[in-house]
Amino acid sequence: MRYLDSAVVIAKEINSPDQLKTSYETYYRIYQKTGPIEREYYYFRQFAHAKDSLMNSSESKQIAELLF
Repeated sequence: MRYLDSAVVIAKEINSPDQLKTSYETYYRIYQKTGPIEREYYYFRQFAHAKDSLMNSSESKQIAELLF
């Protein structure tokens, strides 16, 4: 988990939302199998938020391209 912790820190430092999403998804899947459920839920929410943010960013770019 130490490397995953580092991946989250680095993803935040370099502003890489895709990598952050992947890291949170990995945490979520680990805790899904090993527990505790509170950690599973926490990382699922982090993953879902990161995924939604990426989708919203992508959709905004597509809309901007259509308008201009």
